[in-house]
Amino acid sequence: MLRTYLKVALRNLRRSAFFTFINIVGLTLSLVVSLSIYLYVKSESNFDSYHPSADNQYRLVLDRIYPDHVSNYAVIPSAMGRAITEELPEVVSHTRIWRPLAEVTIDFENENRVEPEFLMADANFFEHFGIELIKGERETALKDGNSIVLTERAAQKYFGQQDPMGKVLETSVGDFVVSGVTREVPVNTHFTFDFLANMALQPFFRNPNYVNFALHSYMILEESADPAELEKQFPPIVKKYASGPIERITGASYDDYVAAGNGYRYYLQKITDIHLKSHLQNELGVNGNSTYIYILISVGIFVFVLAIVNFVNLSTARSFDRAKEVGVRKVLGSDKKRLIFQFLTESVVLSLISYVLSILLITLLVPGINNWFEVSLRYSILLTPMALLILIACALLTGILAGVYPAFALSSFKSVTVLKGKFRTSKQAIFLRHILIVFQFWISTILIGATFIVQQQLDFLQNTELGFDEENVLIVERAELLENPEVFQDQVLTINGVKDVGGSSTFPGDRLFFGSIWRMPESSESSVFNCVMADDTYLSTMGISVVDGRIFDKTFHDSLAVLLNRKAVETLGLGDDLVGETIRNIIPRNAADSRDFTIVGIVEDFHFASLHVEISPLAILSTETVSREKNYYPMLPMKVLSLKVQSGELMETIASVEQVWDRLVPGTSMSYYFLDDKLDELYSSEKKLSRFFTAFSSLAILIAVIGLFGLSAYVARLRIKEIGVRKVLGSSVIGIVLLFQKYFGKLTLISIVLAIPAIVLLMNEWLSGFAYRVSLGTGVLLTASFLSFFITALTVMVQSYKAAMSDPVVTLKAE
Repeated sequence: MLRTYLKVALRNLRRSAFFTFINIVGLTLSLVVSLSIYLYVKSESNFDSYHPSADNQYRLVLDRIYPDHVSNYAVIPSAMGRAITEELPEVVSHTRIWRPLAEVTIDFENENRVEPEFLMADANFFEHFGIELIKGERETALKDGNSIVLTERAAQKYFGQQDPMGKVLETSVGDFVVSGVTREVPVNTHFTFDFLANMALQPFFRNPNYVNFALHSYMILEESADPAELEKQFPPIVKKYASGPIERITGASYDDYVAAGNGYRYYLQKITDIHLKSHLQNELGVNGNSTYIYILISVGIFVFVLAIVNFVNLSTARSFDRAKEVGVRKVLGSDKKRLIFQFLTESVVLSLISYVLSILLITLLVPGINNWFEVSLRYSILLTPMALLILIACALLTGILAGVYPAFALSSFKSVTVLKGKFRTSKQAIFLRHILIVFQFWISTILIGATFIVQQQLDFLQNTELGFDEENVLIVERAELLENPEVFQDQVLTINGVKDVGGSSTFPGDRLFFGSIWRMPESSESSVFNCVMADDTYLSTMGISVVDGRIFDKTFHDSLAVLLNRKAVETLGLGDDLVGETIRNIIPRNAADSRDFTIVGIVEDFHFASLHVEISPLAILSTETVSREKNYYPMLPMKVLSLKVQSGELMETIASVEQVWDRLVPGTSMSYYFLDDKLDELYSSEKKLSRFFTAFSSLAILIAVIGLFGLSAYVARLRIKEIGVRKVLGSSVIGIVLLFQKYFGKLTLISIVLAIPAIVLLMNEWLSGFAYRVSLGTGVLLTASFLSFFITALTVMVQSYKAAMSDPVVTLKAE
C-alpha cells in the first residue's frame, strides 16, 4: 500500500513540475538558512561545556559601585577569591588567570619575539579546565613557580621536532622551564593561549591585595551549593578584608565609605555563560552575544515558516486543479483517510527531497560560510547517526506540518459538486491565502528593515567622530625595546611619508588603559579613572583637542603633571577652571606614599573605548612619570608609538620605518598595524550580525518571491479567460497588469503597516545595547516599506504582463 502511495505521489509531483520545483527550492533554501543558524547557535552555546566541572564552576566578578555610576569588571583583586574560598566551605577549589599588562616577549636564538597569547595562572589550573595535555602531568604541569606549558603550535614554533620538556624560555616576565605541552585550546573556550606560565613568582602578586582589580578568579562549588545563597555571604567577607585598605586610601571608615555611595558587589558567573552573557571590562577575549543568538534563531524560524507558508499557499491555490482528481477518487471508492494519507505522502516526499538537498548544500557551503562570516561551523555535526535520525524525524514532521491543512482541505471536497463543474474555492480558503501572503511579506519587511538598521548602526560605529584622528595612524608596538625612543622618533620624522609621531602606554581601543584612584586633596571622595601614559607629542599626533591649559612639554618638568578629560572634571564635581589645581593619586598598598599631581590641561572627551560604552573619566600622565617614579609605575612603559603617515605610498613609508627599527633594535622584527583596522575589530560582532542579516534576509525575500511568483502564475492561469474577455472588451495591457497589482498590492500594504511597529520594537531593543546609537527615523522605515512593495510589484508584474499579452482568441476558443 505504501509503495502505491509513493508511486502516485511521485507521479503527481512530476506532473506539476513547476509547482514542485518552487516548493523544493523554497523549502531547501529555508533549510539551508535554518541549519546554518543551528550550526552557529550550537557552536556559540557550547562554549566551555567540555571542562570537567563545567556544571558547577563559576567566575567571580564584581560591580564597582561609585556615587554617580557603576563599573562592571571581569577582573577582581588578586587575593579576594582566595579569601572567599577560605571563608566558605561550599567552595571546593579556586584558581586564577592573569594576562600580563604588556605583551610578553621571548628571547630565542638571538631574536626577540612578541607572543600576544601569553597567560599566567595558578598551579592548579588544570584541575579546573579540561584542556588536554599530551606531555606532562595535569597535577604537576604548573607545580613549580618557573614552570610553563606550551601548546603544540608553540612547541613546534620554538623547538621543531625536539622534545621541549625541560627546555628554558627566556621571557620579559621571567625565565621558565617547559613542563608540559597541550593540544590547541578548543575554539569553544572563552580564553586562548599559546603559553601558560605559573604566576607565583610575579612581584605584583607577592603581597595580598583586596582592592586593585587585576586578574580572573574561578571557583568550583559543591554540587549542592546554591550560587545565589553564597553571594549573600560575600558582603561581610569583602568588608572583613577590604575595609583596612579602603580606610587607608580614603581616610574614612568603611561604613562611611559605603554610606557615601561606594561599594563592591561580587557575584558568580557560571563558566558556560561567560561567552554569550558576559560583557564586562577586561574580558579575556571577545565574547559573543546572546541577543544576537536569539535574533538569529528568530530569523531561522521565520525563514523556515516562510517555506511552509509557500507550500500551504500553493497547495490551497491549486485546489481547483486537484478538485476533479478528488471527485473521481471518491467515486471510485477512496475514503477521506486514504485521500489525506495520499496528500500527506506527497508533502513528506517533497520534504525529504528538500532535506537531502539542503544537507548536500550545507556540506558544500560551510567552508565559504566560515570564511565570509568568520565563524567555525562544522557540518559533521549533521552527519552523526543520531543527528541523521533527528533530521529524518524533522523531515517527516515538516512534511506533515506543511501538508496537513491542504490534505484535509482537499479531501473534504464533495464529489457531486466537483464533477458537476460547480466547484469554487471557499471563502475560508481565500481568506487563509490572504493571511499567509500578508504573513510572508510581514516577515520579509521586518527582515529588510532590520538589515538596514543593523547596517546603519555599523556605519555609525565605524564613521562617527571619535574625538581623535584615527585615519592613517601606524601603530608600532614594543617601543619599550628601544633604548632611546626619542632617537627613533627623530629619525622616522625625516622620512617623507611620516608627518608626526607620539608615544604612549597604549592606544584607543586597546585593553591596557589602567585604572587608578584619584581625589582632590581636601576631599574624602575618591574616584577611579582610566589612565594612559603619553609623551609630549602624542596628543598633537592623534589630533586630541585641548580645551584648557596645555599639553605636556619638554620645557616643563611634567613627571607629576596630569591631563584630565571633561568626563573626569564632571566626575570630580568641580568647574572647568581646574588648571593649576592639585589632584591626589592614591596608592592602595601605601596611601601615605600617594602622589599629588598638578592638572596642567583639560582635553576634550574622546572615545578611547568602543562605542558600546559611554566615555568614562580619563587621566593622561606624562611618560616622564615612569622615568622618574620607577617604583611608583613599574609596569607602564611607553609601549607603542603612533605615526601619522601620508595616505600615498604607504608600503614605502612602512619599509623606511622598518629600516630605522632594524638599525636601533637589531634581531627583532617590527610589529605594526593601522589604528583604524584595530578599531574595526571592536565591532566584529556587529559586522558578523550585519552579514548574517544581509544574507538571510536576501534568502528570505527570495523564498517569499518564489512563492509569490508561483502563486501569481497560478492566479493568472485561473483568470486567463477573464483576461481574454477584458481584452476583447477593450482593456489594455497596463489595465490588466494594474488589476493584478491592486489585488496583491493591498495585501502587501497590510503587511507593511503591521511590520513597522514590529521593526521599531525589535530594533529599539537591540540598539539599547549601545551607549551611542542611530535613531530610528522614518527614512529607514519608508525605505524598507518601499523595497518590500517594489519586490512584490515586480514579481507580480512578470506573471501579470505575461497573462495580459496572451491572445484572447486562443484563451476563449473553448467558450
